[in-house]
Amino acid sequence: MRPCMPSILHAPSDMLLTPPAQARPGAEPARHRHELARRVTVTIVLALAAATLWLLPARASAQPARTPVLTDRAKDAFQGLTAVRELADGDLLVSDSEGAALFRVRGDGSRVNAVRSGTLGAPGALVPMAGDSTLVFDRSNSVFKVLRKDGIVTDAAATLGPPQGPMRLGAMTDLYRADAAGRLYWADRQREPTGVLIRRDVDGTTHEVATLRNPPMRSVRTGAIGMSISTPFAPLDDWDVLPDGTLALARGEPYHVEVIRNGTTARGTPRAVTPVAVTEADRQQFRKQQEQSMRRVNINGMTAPEMPADIFPATKGPFARGQMRVGADGSVWLARAMASDATTQEVDVFGPDGAWRETLALPARSRVVGVGARHVYITVPDGDQQRLKSFAR
Repeated sequence: MRPCMPSILHAPSDMLLTPPAQARPGAEPARHRHELARRVTVTIVLALAAATLWLLPARASAQPARTPVLTDRAKDAFQGLTAVRELADGDLLVSDSEGAALFRVRGDGSRVNAVRSGTLGAPGALVPMAGDSTLVFDRSNSVFKVLRKDGIVTDAAATLGPPQGPMRLGAMTDLYRADAAGRLYWADRQREPTGVLIRRDVDGTTHEVATLRNPPMRSVRTGAIGMSISTPFAPLDDWDVLPDGTLALARGEPYHVEVIRNGTTARGTPRAVTPVAVTEADRQQFRKQQEQSMRRVNINGMTAPEMPADIFPATKGPFARGQMRVGADGSVWLARAMASDATTQEVDVFGPDGAWRETLALPARSRVVGVGARHVYITVPDGDQQRLKSFAR
């Protein structure tokens, strides 16, 4: 909580810079004024110190990370599970972007195809709508579709189409978000060092709703083609949006969370972090991911860009990129950047006021893919596939 600033306007009357009404002649008034000046000076110094406390990173809590009890939630594995939504009847809606399928997972762990009719490519983000309908981000075409409760897929409003702008490689990510009112959000990452978060309303007007720290861009080459990529592992800001339009922002430097609701920003106290070194294993893994991304996009036989040795920083930012999740209650779940040989994955949990609540210890390389009212849903690697597990909130 940000400390309140003491004010001399509310100080006791003997601390104000006015002489006593019945001051006696002689040395007493001078001594009294000296004492008053000293006490007011101390008050102002304390006020300034309190006002800057929130800027200083809080010490990491001595409280150990909590290890939740995990439960298998689906009988079959998934190829590339990306999002989970709890439905009113207790079933789960599950996006499998790599498998290009949208499943309904029953309470007994069995699953069925959630789409009865309509066209949907690689499903990504899931946005709750009224009546158990869901906005589904189609990663293949960078558009939102509507999945009705009866399993029929329809086109979303025209304003939920992709905005005009430069082509973005690695499109198998949720470049855009939407809220339940049909407003579209995206980050303009082309500006350095500060980008903006943009919202497009249903009437087509756009608004800059937040600023975002962007990592430095570096020029690389893939064959004869030049391109720019963001510095791997460098600190940056991440974001997500709740169905009601509330924005959650994770700041990389200093590490803290901000929540913007109805034009009011709540800021959590910055948290101290122990830097995690970028190792050769991290560099190799990053190059592998780039190769996979280029094969997925497959533009004129382009190969993964050549990575100069100095493109990698010495340490990682405080949290992993693209792994921020928010709950309908406004809670924020952030996967911490971990060492390549870490045996667990730590996840920091923040409240709707941006305040840190706790740290969880999950299986290594697991990911939070959904935060429901009753449970949290994660994926755990199983060879080349993923298992869906859950734990009670």
